[in-house]
Amino acid sequence: MINQYFTPIFFKITKIAAIFTTWDISQTKQFTSLTYYTIGNIFNKMNNYERALAFYQNAHQIELQMLSTNRLYIEKYQDSIEQAKQNLHWSN
Repeated sequence: MINQYFTPIFFKITKIAAIFTTWDISQTKQFTSLTYYTIGNIFNKMNNYERALAFYQNAHQIELQMLSTNRLYIEKYQDSIEQAKQNLHWSN
């Protein structure tokens, strides 16, 4: 049910990012990874750790695919993945 609200928002954000012609592909990927991370945080705050974990993993994978990865983001995403796994474990 929540997914039906986030999917259109994500695609609108992606379209807005495409408007900025000065951005290169790595900046678009960065924007996308941050969007996934933010949505993961929303699910985490809603105690939906399984969905949060999926979004954190997507953010992490996108960041790893970038030519010039940002180590700080990768570490932040890895920490969030581990925290979501722990929360998922304790919630079961």
